[in-house]
Amino acid sequence: MRLEFLRLVNILVLLTLLAFLVGHVAITVTALNVSYGQGWISRIVLKGFRVVHDLWMVAGTPWLAWVIFRSGFVASGDWLLLTPLLQAYTLCCVVTGAVAVPGVVILRWRRRLPAAQLSNHSHTIDIAAQLGRRPIGSGSHQFMVRWPWNEQFQLEVIERTYRLPRLPAELDGLSILHLSDLHFTGTIGFKYFERVIEQANQLDCDLVAFTGDLVDRPTCHEWVPQLFARLKSRHGVFAILGNHDSWCDHDRIRRDLTAAGVRMLSGRWESIQLRGQPLVIAGTEYPWMGRLPDLSAAPRDAFRLLLSHTPDNAPWAARAGFDLMLAGHNHGGQVRLPVVGPVFMPSRYGRHFDMGAFQIGRTLMHVSRGVSGKHPYRFGCKPELTKIVLAN
Repeated sequence: MRLEFLRLVNILVLLTLLAFLVGHVAITVTALNVSYGQGWISRIVLKGFRVVHDLWMVAGTPWLAWVIFRSGFVASGDWLLLTPLLQAYTLCCVVTGAVAVPGVVILRWRRRLPAAQLSNHSHTIDIAAQLGRRPIGSGSHQFMVRWPWNEQFQLEVIERTYRLPRLPAELDGLSILHLSDLHFTGTIGFKYFERVIEQANQLDCDLVAFTGDLVDRPTCHEWVPQLFARLKSRHGVFAILGNHDSWCDHDRIRRDLTAAGVRMLSGRWESIQLRGQPLVIAGTEYPWMGRLPDLSAAPRDAFRLLLSHTPDNAPWAARAGFDLMLAGHNHGGQVRLPVVGPVFMPSRYGRHFDMGAFQIGRTLMHVSRGVSGKHPYRFGCKPELTKIVLAN
């Protein structure tokens, strides 16, 4: 009996250690994700925190395991052998690893699409195959493009139909191209984005909505007018900028977009007439730049569309009475592991608003995985170009 009891204790200790390590990783990654979702933290501080995070993950994790092992806890199962500080942190990690992480994974598995989604069709275009080569430029992180199983050049072209109750009958069938997160770094070559724009035009949409993160490298500024001047729509191209643009001469990006015929909606709204009906379309780059738009003078009965770089503004959008919100920023995580899903997600809500459609009150939000990224590696998370069709 005593031998069986000791075996049981050893199993429980090992399971506790495993839960501790899982929880430690989850807490560390969540801290990074939430930090990157804050607009008030400077880029330099974020870079420093990223370095600390990486060191803590790589070196801190085995160090903690070694400290726990040396304490005698693993051999004896005696909790009191740990120091009070380590006891507190271990308890937090164990609860996180044994309860919170599995709970979140189960909730993600059980997540259902909003009832508003009526259809979803897609096909994938291998842009590298079309070009006869991988369009790799001269930017940094070229080594990442060559990593195995990289889906960066596998562009998924999607068409989704959503039923929105406040959509006027006259606007039934209205189509919106949702374009987001192009990230001109020079690593992914110009030819790739030319093909993206060509595919966008083939979708033949009424409106084009770009939801931020355009330029990461100053030498790529000239790409903005060259590419956006080619975008076509029947009723206009509307845009906001993202956090990466705030670090790369955002005033020039705005000028270049405006010169290309794009209507900037940074912290403001417009009311446009479509098929005889008013449509309020607003934009915000908050919390990195500008403010949330003041809608006090906007028509109350008009259908409302919001462009926001981060999906974190969704609760405000619901309170402000928006019917549809388009966002990007999170890239779907870029790397989505089997069972676990995305790991890194720069959001105050962690991994919640990763990609696809979400219903928040009366507001339907669509989150794009984006077209590219500063770090050009995607696994289980293809870049996307999405045509949204509205139905009443």
